[in-house]
Amino acid sequence: MNTSTTRARSLLLLLGAVLSVGALYAGGIPYADYEIHYGRFGWGPFEAVFLVNYLLFGTLAVGLAGGALAGLAGNGTIEERPS
Repeated sequence: MNTSTTRARSLLLLLGAVLSVGALYAGGIPYADYEIHYGRFGWGPFEAVFLVNYLLFGTLAVGLAGGALAGLAGNGTIEERPS
């Protein structure tokens, strides 16, 4: 694969990661004034939706960002110099 294709793929993966983080932020706006207790008083519907939102979009964002960074880092091989 040539360098421009790898770079384009990495930038698209990074764009997907940014959009996933944006979805996390937008999904959390309604809960901005709601204190999350993480099951201390039982799992309410708002708390469950909040945590599932982070599970789905957070995992997706980390995976896409990792793929983008791996693509931008290259294959990690060291070329030998001719003797």
